[in-house]
Amino acid sequence: MIRRFLGIVLCYCALCALGVSQVNSFQPPGDKSNSTPTQSSEPAKEQNSPLSAPAPASTPGDSTYVEPIKKQKADYPPKAEEDRLEGEVRVKVVISQAGDVEKVDVLKGDPILAEAAVDAVKKWKFKPFIRGGKAVKISTEIPFNFSFADKGKNTATPGDSTHVEPIKTQRADYPLKAQQGRLQGEVRVKVLVSEAGDVESVEVLYGDPIFVEAAVDAVKKWKFKPFIRGGKAVKISTEIPFDFAFTDRVKDTGPPLTPVATDNQNTTKVKIASGVSAGLLIHRVTPMYPESARWNHVQGKVILQATISKDGRIENLIVISGPKDLIQAAVGAVQQWRYKPYLLEGKPVEVETKIEVNFTLS
Repeated sequence: MIRRFLGIVLCYCALCALGVSQVNSFQPPGDKSNSTPTQSSEPAKEQNSPLSAPAPASTPGDSTYVEPIKKQKADYPPKAEEDRLEGEVRVKVVISQAGDVEKVDVLKGDPILAEAAVDAVKKWKFKPFIRGGKAVKISTEIPFNFSFADKGKNTATPGDSTHVEPIKTQRADYPLKAQQGRLQGEVRVKVLVSEAGDVESVEVLYGDPIFVEAAVDAVKKWKFKPFIRGGKAVKISTEIPFDFAFTDRVKDTGPPLTPVATDNQNTTKVKIASGVSAGLLIHRVTPMYPESARWNHVQGKVILQATISKDGRIENLIVISGPKDLIQAAVGAVQQWRYKPYLLEGKPVEVETKIEVNFTLS
């Protein structure tokens, strides 16, 4: 029986600001009871499915950062040298499915320095960015710093690191006790990465204790590219969410989501109706019906207040009401949901909404 519970662990890497996401999925036997997440008051109807076999081998998740594989340093313009001109140029590039630079926009910088930065970045090459199993176009920002070194020697190099880049990841094992208890949930950890790129320390920010040990054990084996600041490798911290879900409870809807650039200075938060947020849902994990609740014939609705970040992740969940036997199952599933960013005047903003999860027995 235990062998039938063996599942898959999918890596779903994502940053929170700078974050990576790990998704661990396990394929359980079919469940005759029904717990249907919804954002309306309509009760869900029972769905019967045939017995599910264990899922196949695990595969890594979609890309979570833009990875250059070839760089070109910018030449210091002679006019800038004569005028002793220094500064930063920041460009926004559109990268094709093949990893080539299709378009360059100068976001800021002196015009004399900008031309050199643009000429250089056009020669960059990137690893194809994968979304939904396919290569897609993606945009990113790249800073070029122009400064004079000691004794008048000039240098112009790409800017410091802009994201934490894992070069080796380890999937978390789905705890056997969680499999047997049909539990799902998310664990978010904060890791301190050393100058050499090793994980120095791990702090658990939140998560069901049954999943915490597996997430911590996995992330300690991660390796990162050294984070450069001011030309030197420095320590850096980042948050990493680990999602634990049964594969037959995960559903992705709509087209793959392309990352949207966010303005960290934009702190606007808006309240939206549950129907509006439901239309933005693109990744849903259906709760497992708790065995104890099923045997005790517990049914009902769990209502949650959710804060959804600018990049579409659940940032905070507050339980408003619901049968206590059903709350953990609802929260464990909903905290893994993903949404299209909500745009206000063309810019993504944080939103607050309500989510209702109906549990019904046949």
